[in-house]
Amino acid sequence: ANGCPDRDNDRLADPVDPCPAEPGVDSGGCPKYARLKDGEFVIDPPIRFQRNNAKLTPEGEEALTEIIRTMRANPKIEQISVSIGTRGTSQRVTDERAAAILALFDLQNVETSRFEVVLGDDQEGGAVAVRIVR
Repeated sequence: ANGCPDRDNDRLADPVDPCPAEPGVDSGGCPKYARLKDGEFVIDPPIRFQRNNAKLTPEGEEALTEIIRTMRANPKIEQISVSIGTRGTSQRVTDERAAAILALFDLQNVETSRFEVVLGDDQEGGAVAVRIVR
């Protein structure tokens, strides 16, 4: 692998990396929760908050972190939109959830022009959707 390109900087050279545009955290070279497919993120399991509070589930936090890593490895992904479900959730909890996501992006030093956090009235409270803005 010495001298071979590694576009996603996951220390696995592109010729042997099954996910050369997505940084993997394990020896397999692929993200565990948030994968790119046809220019969109496929997230499994879905990103969620814990019930009636502003704490992301561990899988949800890791999925967002993987999305951030993939954004860094792909400058063509100029911006993403993170939508937080509000249906059935109080305004206070919704505001706290938005602040938690903003804090995560701030902690990861993501430029504010590369993401937006919006409230999704049509989504169930606790659900988070991520889409690439084109």
